[in-house]
Amino acid sequence: MVSFVGLALIPLAVVASPPVEAKRTAARPALGYLRGKQINGIHILPSSFRDIRAVRALEKACFGRDAWGYGELIFVYGAFGAVRLKAVADGRLIGFVAGEPRTAEGFAWISTIGVHPEYQQRGIGSRLLSQCEAGLTESSIKLTVRASNTPAIALYRRFGYEEADRWPGYYAGGEAGILMEKKRGE
Repeated sequence: MVSFVGLALIPLAVVASPPVEAKRTAARPALGYLRGKQINGIHILPSSFRDIRAVRALEKACFGRDAWGYGELIFVYGAFGAVRLKAVADGRLIGFVAGEPRTAEGFAWISTIGVHPEYQQRGIGSRLLSQCEAGLTESSIKLTVRASNTPAIALYRRFGYEEADRWPGYYAGGEAGILMEKKRGE
């Protein structure tokens, strides 16, 4: 097993079971937007509940004290209609994104997106975000990001997100969160 920064990544054999397909509404697209195409040895695939341990390890590697615990991850995996994708390289989960429709509120929410630090700056975050957005039908997509996370903010701006609000003290240590929003079809 390979270790990065003291983190043992879980082998794909443990995490790569096929997802259980939930009923989809006519408005929600099937996984046709997701082809699992390999680019530079990286696959983007649907993520299932069996990935939870690897996603938790990834959260810790990416976000430290802001990492989601199992409770938050169980909620993400249980959310009806959510888009959950993983990036896999060399048999290991190295990226994850979750987006959930909030149709009654008129938008979708990117709940979490992260790429293992050893794999950042290779376009993996862009691929995850693009494919997650493709699986969401809402005309507006929102997310939050640490005010100091300039690489992520730059990525989101390239994708058309704009700062919509600033939430003081949102993150651990009192750092502000920036609410960003992308309005599609305008």
